[in-house]
Amino acid sequence: MIAAQPAEDFEPFGKGHLSIHPGKIQLQIRNKCTDDHGIPLVKALREVSIQENVKKEAWKMRSSRQDGSPGCDEELYSKDTTVVWSKGGQTEVRGVIKSFTVDSPVQEALWCSFVLPDTLSREGAGTDLDMQGEVEEAVCVVESMCASIYTTKGREYIAALPFQVSGAWPIKNGVLFERSVSAVEHTSPKRGDQSLPVLFSLLHPLDEISPVISKTGGSANLSKVGFVTDHAQHVVFTNEEPSLVMTYDTVLGVHSVWKARRAKLEEGYSASGIIDTMSSLHPHIATTPLPGVSHSSSSHSKFTISGHSPSLSPFRSYSSKLLSPAFQSRTQSPSLSQMATLSRSQSPSISSINLFRHQTPSPSLRSPAAGLSRTPLSHNVSLNDSCMEYTEPLLPEVCLDYLWTETSNIPREGILGKATKVFLSTDICGQQYLCFLVANKRQLRCLKFEESNDRSQLIFGTVSVIQARDAVPLQTLNMLLVLDMNCCLVLYTGTTKVNKVHVTGLPVSSLSLSSLGPGRPSLPFASPHAGGLMTSSRPASAMDARFGDEVSLLSPVPTELDESSQLLETSLTDDFSLQNAGFITGIKDAVDNRFTLEVASGNLYRTMLPEMTQSPVVRICLNALKHILPKDLATQICIKWYSTHNSPGSTTGQSEWSMFIQSLLGMMGYDVGKLSLTRQMDSEDSLSPVVVAKKLRPSDQGSDDDWEYLLNSNHHKVVSLSQHTFGLDDVDRISTAGVVPPTCCINTSALLFTHIPAIMYGLHLVYEELKLNRLYQEHLEEVAKLLYQLSSDLQCKPYVDHLCRDHGHLFSMDTGPSQVTQANLKQMHYPSYLTSDAPSIHGWLYDMLLGIDVPPYPFIPEVTVKAHNVISLYAVLLNKDGGSEPVWEKYIRRVAAAGHRAPSTNVSLSKSFAGVSTSTRFENTVLFMTELGMTLSDIESLPCGVALPLKDAIFQCRQDPPSDWSEKAYILIEREDLSRQVQLAAQVPLAGIGNQETQGSKTAREDEDGMDHLDKELLKIRFSEDHRVQEVRRLLQSSKPVRVSLTQRPEVSDHDFIEEQERYLYATCVRTMALPVGRGMFTLCTYCPVVTETLPIPKLCLTGRAPPRNTTVDLTHIDTPANMNAWPLFHNGVAAGLRIANSSQVDSTWIVYNKPKSSELTNEHAGFLMALGLNGHLSNLATANIHNYLCQGQDMTSVGMLLGIAAAKRGTMDNATVRLLSIHVFALLPPTSTELDIPHTVQVAAVLGIGLVYQKTAHRHVAEVLLGEIGTVLVQTKPLY
Repeated sequence: MIAAQPAEDFEPFGKGHLSIHPGKIQLQIRNKCTDDHGIPLVKALREVSIQENVKKEAWKMRSSRQDGSPGCDEELYSKDTTVVWSKGGQTEVRGVIKSFTVDSPVQEALWCSFVLPDTLSREGAGTDLDMQGEVEEAVCVVESMCASIYTTKGREYIAALPFQVSGAWPIKNGVLFERSVSAVEHTSPKRGDQSLPVLFSLLHPLDEISPVISKTGGSANLSKVGFVTDHAQHVVFTNEEPSLVMTYDTVLGVHSVWKARRAKLEEGYSASGIIDTMSSLHPHIATTPLPGVSHSSSSHSKFTISGHSPSLSPFRSYSSKLLSPAFQSRTQSPSLSQMATLSRSQSPSISSINLFRHQTPSPSLRSPAAGLSRTPLSHNVSLNDSCMEYTEPLLPEVCLDYLWTETSNIPREGILGKATKVFLSTDICGQQYLCFLVANKRQLRCLKFEESNDRSQLIFGTVSVIQARDAVPLQTLNMLLVLDMNCCLVLYTGTTKVNKVHVTGLPVSSLSLSSLGPGRPSLPFASPHAGGLMTSSRPASAMDARFGDEVSLLSPVPTELDESSQLLETSLTDDFSLQNAGFITGIKDAVDNRFTLEVASGNLYRTMLPEMTQSPVVRICLNALKHILPKDLATQICIKWYSTHNSPGSTTGQSEWSMFIQSLLGMMGYDVGKLSLTRQMDSEDSLSPVVVAKKLRPSDQGSDDDWEYLLNSNHHKVVSLSQHTFGLDDVDRISTAGVVPPTCCINTSALLFTHIPAIMYGLHLVYEELKLNRLYQEHLEEVAKLLYQLSSDLQCKPYVDHLCRDHGHLFSMDTGPSQVTQANLKQMHYPSYLTSDAPSIHGWLYDMLLGIDVPPYPFIPEVTVKAHNVISLYAVLLNKDGGSEPVWEKYIRRVAAAGHRAPSTNVSLSKSFAGVSTSTRFENTVLFMTELGMTLSDIESLPCGVALPLKDAIFQCRQDPPSDWSEKAYILIEREDLSRQVQLAAQVPLAGIGNQETQGSKTAREDEDGMDHLDKELLKIRFSEDHRVQEVRRLLQSSKPVRVSLTQRPEVSDHDFIEEQERYLYATCVRTMALPVGRGMFTLCTYCPVVTETLPIPKLCLTGRAPPRNTTVDLTHIDTPANMNAWPLFHNGVAAGLRIANSSQVDSTWIVYNKPKSSELTNEHAGFLMALGLNGHLSNLATANIHNYLCQGQDMTSVGMLLGIAAAKRGTMDNATVRLLSIHVFALLPPTSTELDIPHTVQVAAVLGIGLVYQKTAHRHVAEVLLGEIGTVLVQTKPLY
């Protein structure tokens, strides 16, 4: 028997929270504050209900376990119009996450998830329900006419339901709805294609409710596709991974299993009748059949699927003229015939509903992209004036593939045979079962299934039946908790019985003769034995005791841990089963290893079963035995260990490791009580300070061994020193001469006797695995003692020598006479993977580093993970040839028993750096570490010598890593800055999808201050301790008016005050006009322009604002220098141009594209041209465009152009540039040349340009000319401005 934790009273947390929740009052206040433009149709239909199917109170529970950490319970409680989502329990205080209040009573509340896809097209999408995109976890609250969806990120949606819902089920990345069939449809059902679908799906809150299709048949050519229209089919269970749907046929009385996947376009066209319609309108289309779809009218499935006649399709109606929506709503039922016409453009506040989607037949099929569009598309392409219009059907998004159907029962049970509870369960060895409880027959039917070798489909086996009243899965234990016919709790793993479960803390007074009801088993209430329940004349209050005291009836002496122990069935178990008989009526809310018991009085009690083990070493040993031994033997080992470890009254001072060793050796056939190893461990446990209770002897009779133990004790040694003081004689030991010790042999009929060599080898690999984790170093000696015992008995001298070299004190370890004889060794089974030499992970790595050829190292899949990873990494690190071939495969060897399937591995080195031949072996090692899922903490847990080469590979890549690595790879090499850049780059496409309508406005918007393009996230990482970047940006902004905050004194007139404000503004403008120089340095080479957009140049604002009326202040009443802002505007253009990065693609067309739209050139554009020359882009400007710029005669533009070209060609002595500049320098012109009208500033710019072109060239003639120009008075032919 297995002892569970004491039961505690249970009440849903949402129930208590609902007592203080304001409920619908707050919702009414909110509705009164809304606009009075009318109530939307969906809101009005919410209060309408065809049938009363509202649940008064319901709750669901799930685990919040994440990343292997111990989780707690999440609860979703619903009552009336309120849903409460709470979390807490085991490791944290319970609290409310969110509460929702809706308008109408809640019919169903469930957790679900949706995916915001990266693309809106179906092209290239697979058949799986997985999509590339952002996953949104949500809570779906189903009402009578709509479904409210609340995501964890704060988004709210309302999806209209054009029919009454009988049930909602979460599927992978969506929700499945089952339509409630009216009584009229049951009494007068339509035949064939006139039946309406009963299953619908919603894969995103903004999508339309689409019908579900089913596909039956064996081969692709004989498959049949159609809508699910059978009213007798009802969904009883859905699962996300694997994506399964179970249905029940109330007519045939059978359950069926289907695989939910994404429907293909051709399947949707075939089911909707589009192909037939297009064929009738365009006969040439029908000549191309769709692959994999048969148009046969017969059906092999238990589903009745609609045919393909366009005139009878439930989703389309044809008319000679377009009907008005008002007429449609009067003539047709909105809950049945309008299900395919809801607008896909609904927002969280639904304002309108498009009842129909009308479309004129197009000469070609609709594009696949339109099938997944979030917005309804209306196509009005007219073939001719007499063309008939039709209502476009909704394409299905989910398809159900037929997988399995149970054998039909005779007589058929109808609705009574429907499963009341369905769940997936996995046994201890990983075998999966689909379990469904048929309450009418009190049967738990377990359907065995597994994946095919290529992982593409599921293979279903036989159905096993367990007689049960109720059952729940315990996921963390890989077991089932069953309430048997005697109302006793029994634990199963798969279909194998583990043991009975005893729960303390349940009240006695809840059990009475009246509560048992008819059909309960009769109990011997008058039985005088200790375990029976007795009637009493005492009041009920006095009888309200707990079952917590009956543990005292159990003997504190632990059960003998040998093969002869009967752990599963004892008379003591039967006694305790009588106490719970007829008491527990149901089990519910199973989360991990926790569950809730419902008793006959209706009260709820929550309890939990202990974990398989708390010791990590015992856990890894059990996992190794699961892979080394056959599945049936591994199951028996885990069952006996769990029953032994958690039996009532077994609390002693023994550690889990001691109990595990005794249990394992007992199942091998050893006489555990006579092994020196176990006796030594018992003595260590008895001296341990963690002893909880005194370990009692199983017998009060003494023996000679007790006397010997006393004489060998430390107490006797101390007392013997003083015995001569009191005149006492020496104590003689009992003579053992001539006494032949009893011969002790191993039990050859034990469960694991023949598999001792395999167990020894598997545990040795575990021992080597523990060496690779510094946290397990203290456990190595414990495992080594067990291995020393086994290898000594098996006479494996290399293994004994290996252990003694690791732990020198094992040389003097006394194992006593071996219980294994030579005859026993011949009876054992030696597997083929057993090697004569002991595997050594340290020796293997050492030989690998020396370049010695080493044999493949054995590893156990999913157990010795560190050994597998380290060997693979060393193989890649020491592979000097490079490349992407899986070089590690020749260095590892899988070890497993016959019948164990090799686990699928998703690790592919070529996937990480395929096609990158220049990658170094250090980069390959880091990438492979990323693929293996290793982190820095995993590397730190390795021994120093093993981790050092791996840390060196990380160090080699840290300085200059490739730019195309993943975020995890950058984190592994401790480059958080680069990982943040990858994360930000990945967020750009998602943001673009959600804001497509604003992209045009964003491109047309000019930059505000010229610094919006800076990478703020990266700057926060660079300067994370202060706000210097924000402060510098604030100081350098020049596009906003400055604040002129002056107070007018009483003696100052208004005119004088205005002049005072302008003088203050002038002083501020001197600072503002200098800001472009600093901004140019701050934003240097930080912007990559778009070829279709002009470069935004920030404004240089020289005005001000005076509070409090925010009046404009300008420089109109004071004297200012003429053309004061000419050069500041030029510098402003230079600062804008310097933002362009050197790696940007700038050509002549884009430069001309940035010319001002007006006919006159500006000083800012002139500075922009000079900046292009400074960063080298002006050399791409065509000669004709240069001529056009210079011919326009704008002095500042000429200065910017000449200086820019010279800067771009500096130090090159380019002849074309020299000729261009020489025209503007009189000293370089021939003496007989005509004097040109060249402005003063242009001449100066040309002289500077000549110097830049001949920079560091040592050209004597040019140097003499330029020296002669020093001090020359230039002729000013006309004023500059």
